Amino acid sequence: MRILVLNKEYPPVIGGAGIVSQNLAEEWARMGHRVDVVTARVKNSPKFEVINNVRVYRVPVFSRTGQTTPATAGFYIVFGFLKSCQLFFKNRYDLINTHFAVLAGPAGAILSKLFRVPNILTIVGGDIYEPSKKLSPHNNVFLRWLVRWVLNNSSEVVAISGNTKENAEKYYKPAKKIKVIPVGFRAPQFDKAGRNELGLDEDKIYLISVGRMAARKNFSVLLNAFSKVQSGAAELLLIGDGPERKELEKAAENLGIGKRVHFLGAVSEEKKFQYLSCADIFVLPSLHEGFGIVFQEAMYCGLPIIAGDNGGQTDFLKNNENALLINPRDIDGIFFAIKKSIDSGVLRKKLGGKSKEDIENFHICNNCEKEVDAWFY
Repeated sequence: MRILVLNKEYPPVIGGAGIVSQNLAEEWARMGHRVDVVTARVKNSPKFEVINNVRVYRVPVFSRTGQTTPATAGFYIVFGFLKSCQLFFKNRYDLINTHFAVLAGPAGAILSKLFRVPNILTIVGGDIYEPSKKLSPHNNVFLRWLVRWVLNNSSEVVAISGNTKENAEKYYKPAKKIKVIPVGFRAPQFDKAGRNELGLDEDKIYLISVGRMAARKNFSVLLNAFSKVQSGAAELLLIGDGPERKELEKAAENLGIGKRVHFLGAVSEEKKFQYLSCADIFVLPSLHEGFGIVFQEAMYCGLPIIAGDNGGQTDFLKNNENALLINPRDIDGIFFAIKKSIDSGVLRKKLGGKSKEDIENFHICNNCEKEVDAWFY
């Protein structure tokens, strides 16, 4: 088959939705399909390149100057649509796979009607429900209408989690049936590193969190909870960058934990997994996650997980089985979960072992087969 993938995010741009589409695209290419991707361009990135047999076309969006800078909606819709039309005249695609109901969504729906090709819409969470933003589509009259139109004018709609499906049905009431297919996981390839190589203390307990430093990730609440931990033997590693980083660094100093919180910034995939493999506990009290790929990554590394009790992650994170689920707005609740994990090596081993076991259910091969089944059956 010839598959056209539309997504404003695609590596090296940082974002879970980009990883979702990359894993699918590369697995389809490995299976023998031709896969072309139209995405937003990062400053100094090539307009075209082939990555693991996937042809990646990047269109200008002007505002996207870095890996964590959002793409301007109008520019991606316009230039992404025009580039896709150009590609359609060269390659007769069999399928379109569009990620995000807004930004790529309208372009995918129109292309589908124009070229009479099925369009499979993948909704990822933040494109339909983003509680930390005033302009979340579910709170905006125009965007709510646009999302409903895109949902109803796609050939199939796939949600990456039960929570994402529930939010789509609750706020948009689409006529289209929504299928749930979880995010497929590809085991990373990286050289393991010891704590000494990473500058970490062998005798300390390290909590680790990974995510864009923006309001939805709720890092400010995490810092407040961690400041209640009295043990100097516990430290917190934060991987990621974003608009709130300077404010969070200042908050850590004001809370008196500046020396116990390490802001590592945006790191390579290899370095990220090296840190995850050397840590003891993963904690991320996001206000909401459409799915939460970082939780899968922590599971692969056998880490016990502390996470919010609302969002797509609750499809696969179960309280007291492979995680401790907490109210992400409850500072004391997060603190008690952290303290409980620090104090009990037995609990950490139990939760982490179950995480390592459960991640095997999400292999990317299985999910690609489910995606194809959703299209044809």
